[in-house]
Amino acid sequence: MSQCDQKTQRVTLGDHLMATNPEEVKSLLGFKDSKRVIMIKAKKKKQRPDMCQSVCEGLRQIPQKELSSTYFYDEQGSKLYEEITRLPEYYPTRTERVILETIADELLSLIPIAQLIELGSGSSEKTRVLFNASHAHSFIYIPIDVSDTMLGASAQQLTTEYPDLNILAIAGDYENALHLLPPSSNRLFLFLGGTIGNFTQTFQAYFFTSLLKQMSHGDHLLIGFDRAAHDTKPPELIENAYNDAQGITAQFNLNILNHINRQLQANFVLEQFQHRAVYNPKQDQIEMHLVSQCNQAVTIGSDQQEENQTFHLAKDETILTELSRKFHPEQLQKSFEMLGYTHAKTWEDANRHFGLMLLKKR
Repeated sequence: MSQCDQKTQRVTLGDHLMATNPEEVKSLLGFKDSKRVIMIKAKKKKQRPDMCQSVCEGLRQIPQKELSSTYFYDEQGSKLYEEITRLPEYYPTRTERVILETIADELLSLIPIAQLIELGSGSSEKTRVLFNASHAHSFIYIPIDVSDTMLGASAQQLTTEYPDLNILAIAGDYENALHLLPPSSNRLFLFLGGTIGNFTQTFQAYFFTSLLKQMSHGDHLLIGFDRAAHDTKPPELIENAYNDAQGITAQFNLNILNHINRQLQANFVLEQFQHRAVYNPKQDQIEMHLVSQCNQAVTIGSDQQEENQTFHLAKDETILTELSRKFHPEQLQKSFEMLGYTHAKTWEDANRHFGLMLLKKR
């Protein structure tokens, strides 16, 4: 048994069990015999550049240095993001929740859910809306998140709030975790929070094509998307969501440097950078940067590097840390239909600030 309570069993698989084998995962569930949580770590199927290589390649980019937004989410970054979602300026989270509360009964009547799979689950805060509306519905909840710390804490809290909820928590990135899903029909995949906006158009097409291959006939995908500026949504509303008065988003942005300092023995001085987030109306996207406040040199090291690597930044030069794309519903629907999805329904709030799009496999 783990540190979880008596109704919760944490199972961490060894390397020989972390291979992409959904049947093996299915055999572990055993939910009929006991109420519990099973937590596994997804083994990486694809070899990716390590953190040092990725960071160094990003800082070599010309004319725009960049860092992958993946590195926002260490333990502190995950906590700061949860704070951001509760800020008064950050409308996406509360607006999406209002839409979910409005459509929950309708959604559950449309889909006889056997598995509820949430990509990037975080604290599972909004998903509770569906748990509360499920009533007699019984399904397995499968949260997927890169932070195993966040997953474990959320799972324990959920078993306290919902004693009959069965949870298979998968720690890992989306691509590797999806290969571990146990076979089932009538699955609802959740991709909430406007996270789709962090994908480039190219990666969006690649990722959702890959997801479609994992889906079975009858499976659905619910996407949360932030709308682009329009007549009832001024650009200032979007910009303010990334420039809150308390400075939490600035802390979140700067924390990426803390993460790199800790992991790569780097020497970023946070006080020598400033947060900047602006809305680009031509591209319908927020562009988030760290602005160098002086001419400076930064050293990146790693246990795997024979020599440290030094990068120079001029005063006012920026490092791009995130793009957050905003969408027009008709264009987004068309992009998914071109990938092979069927559009089922789109819901929006009264002000048309945010939307939820339900798609299904043809």
